[in-house]
Amino acid sequence: MPAKIPKKIPGLVLHSEIALRSTQHCSALYDCVTAGCMRMAIAILATLAIWFPLGAFIGSRYTPTPRPPGAFSVIGIEAPTANGGFLFVTRFSPYPELADTTEQPTRSPLQLFENDRPLGPAHSATSDIRDLGQGRFWHSKEALYFSTSDNTDPRSNGRVYSWTLGLLQTDFKRR
Repeated sequence: MPAKIPKKIPGLVLHSEIALRSTQHCSALYDCVTAGCMRMAIAILATLAIWFPLGAFIGSRYTPTPRPPGAFSVIGIEAPTANGGFLFVTRFSPYPELADTTEQPTRSPLQLFENDRPLGPAHSATSDIRDLGQGRFWHSKEALYFSTSDNTDPRSNGRVYSWTLGLLQTDFKRR
């Protein structure tokens, strides 16, 4: 007697139907993934084709703000009064034991720089710094008083101010 083929029961899926559907689904999924991957690869390559030349173009023109080797940044620059003239001050006083005093008015070995250019003359009176400017500075026990080389505001002129102690071993010269 031949085997009875069961009637189609709603909700019941035969193994042969699963295999057929799975193959069709996988093929469609593979095509979709392959096309999606291809689009993604093209998008990545296009982005890199633009990114690297642009980065090389911009990077070749970037020059960091020069400053002497081993120099420390001047921080907390403020104008002491509204009519302070060219005088600016930072209440940070590096090495107060080396600062100028009334007994030793030229004791401080501190050198002040605007970008990579040394400022000076050092050991200037605050009245000269305020009235004349032109890079004068004075290292006191309480603060560092200074003016910029062109008498502009150091908080907004875009230059970097830094300091070192003693003579530098480099060839930075007053320009």
